[in-house]
Amino acid sequence: MAKRAKPRVGVSWVLTGPLMIVFACMVFLASRQTEEPRSAPEQQPTRQPDWEETLPQRIDAVTEALQGTSLALSAPVEERKGSGALRWIHRRYDVAAPHDQEEKAQESLDSLRLVDPGVTVRSVPRFDGVDVQVGLDGLLTHTVRFRWEDQEKRPRVALVIAPLGDDLRVARDCMSIDAPIAIAVRPFRPFSKEVAERGRLFDREILVYVNLPGEGERSGGEDGGLAADLKRALDSVPNAVGVTGDDGGPLDPELTEKIRQEANRLGLFYVRSQPAGEEATGPAVVVLNSEQLTEPLADQFAKLIAKARALGAVVAVAQPSQEILSMLPEHLTEWQASGVEVVPVSKLAAPAGLSAG
Repeated sequence: MAKRAKPRVGVSWVLTGPLMIVFACMVFLASRQTEEPRSAPEQQPTRQPDWEETLPQRIDAVTEALQGTSLALSAPVEERKGSGALRWIHRRYDVAAPHDQEEKAQESLDSLRLVDPGVTVRSVPRFDGVDVQVGLDGLLTHTVRFRWEDQEKRPRVALVIAPLGDDLRVARDCMSIDAPIAIAVRPFRPFSKEVAERGRLFDREILVYVNLPGEGERSGGEDGGLAADLKRALDSVPNAVGVTGDDGGPLDPELTEKIRQEANRLGLFYVRSQPAGEEATGPAVVVLNSEQLTEPLADQFAKLIAKARALGAVVAVAQPSQEILSMLPEHLTEWQASGVEVVPVSKLAAPAGLSAG
């Protein structure tokens, strides 16, 4: 009887065999998983029925504990938050301290967690310091803004980009630069309100940019007319904390003095150049203009820093041109490396009766 030949191992078996083994393993593991009890899902914090009623008292307790720390807090800037039945006050404090005190300051704020089980503390680095955000049950209730200072006095530069309001893309480019750069918005433009609101979201200081000759012609030199014009401009540019209108051209001393007085009356600071021979009433102002044909932009930046080192502090009002915006990040890095401090414009300019920071 002839011997039956062993069947050959076909190519199809070679391909499907490993797949069958893998499938069998998956079935086995699945059966084991159904036999094991599933772990309980993570419990989410629940709000008690009287949560909204007790929230103000709990926020007050955190505020009291924060003010009881060893930190040299400024007076708080208060901002109302929420809507409907859920309303609370967000308080922001400013602290200027040596950088080597950062660890100690963080420990002071971490201790706030002991006040209430719902307290959270989160640090957000900034160009010149750090924002420590204190929350309660997911709501941002307090912010402590640290600005690190060296032991030695360093030259300071405040930057203002002006004017904005015609182009949202340019405004976004300005706010994408990681530095405390203020923005000056021209009123009554297509995007005046949008740019000002976006600047507020990006925590930028907002200035209203007034066209000095135009304001003088419309008001006819009357104080009442000027006050009404400025009031309308502020309505068009929400969240403004200051006024400017400096483009490097000649200024009418009488008109600019009236604007300064009206700004002071409203609690706003006024940034402008000092005409030759006039007594200084604020910080030195340098205008950066990429359209200046007689002086290259690189030379303008160099003179700005030289003036800051000579005087101690300078405000730079920069045109929002693509050339300037593209050069700024590199210059900011160089300034920081060379000991020049970039500060908010409110640190160098202040209303009458208040000394600039």
